[in-house]
Amino acid sequence: MVSITHSTNTPRGINPFGNKLYNVISNEHNLIFSPISIHAALSLAYQGSTGATADSFKQNLEVPDTNQNAEEYKNFMMKLKEDGNVTIYLANKMYVQETYKLKDHFKATAETYFFADGQNIDFSKEENAANTMNTWVKESTGGKIDHLIEPEDLSDDTRAVLLNAIYFKANWLTQFEEEKTGVEKFFVSDSESFDCQMMHQKDKFEYAENSELDAKILKIKYKDERFSMVIILPNSYNKINDLENELIHKDISNLTRRRKATAIATL
Repeated sequence: MVSITHSTNTPRGINPFGNKLYNVISNEHNLIFSPISIHAALSLAYQGSTGATADSFKQNLEVPDTNQNAEEYKNFMMKLKEDGNVTIYLANKMYVQETYKLKDHFKATAETYFFADGQNIDFSKEENAANTMNTWVKESTGGKIDHLIEPEDLSDDTRAVLLNAIYFKANWLTQFEEEKTGVEKFFVSDSESFDCQMMHQKDKFEYAENSELDAKILKIKYKDERFSMVIILPNSYNKINDLENELIHKDISNLTRRRKATAIATL
């Protein structure tokens, strides 16, 4: 996982929401997802909700009231725009059926606090609508994601689509040397492994051993030290499912606070 330090004023609810979401969508397969992308899009929808719907958003996103939630996202988005040794884009976009009009208050909140643009579109022309949205996604991710929406995802009944795109690229604080990369065994269980390329370096990293999780925790910083990668490794090859179940109830940001700098070789 890529972690963002607390100095960036991360909006409340992202970590616990990410844990709950992982529990719902994870299965036997490898999975990569961005909790902040989904949390941001749903927080935007939360701004336009009322009554029981708003209560449900608030509970499941684990966020404060709409005003505080909007303010936190504005501060967070402004922090991401600060110059640093990283390329990161977090973009939001609303597409609304052309016969509908966004309320002025919601549109102003989206633009001011979430830097989200709204655009009317004819969803009944599925292919044209999908191409329009995919073009926006491609531009917002530096060309890395060029196909997200399929025409069959849309229909005459579609009234609105909320999109969030995130793009992150950064160099390590301490670079891995290419010549130290080699083929080694990667174990998926005590009895099953496969060969893969593994990177090596020896340096001081923030590291901890957590007996409650029966796992090791390693934090590798990027050159822009607002960002880091956190790796949580079970002590037993067969305990990955147990670790996943334990992490559902943990705040990852709290786990990474109890570390000490130590010299280790990482791969």
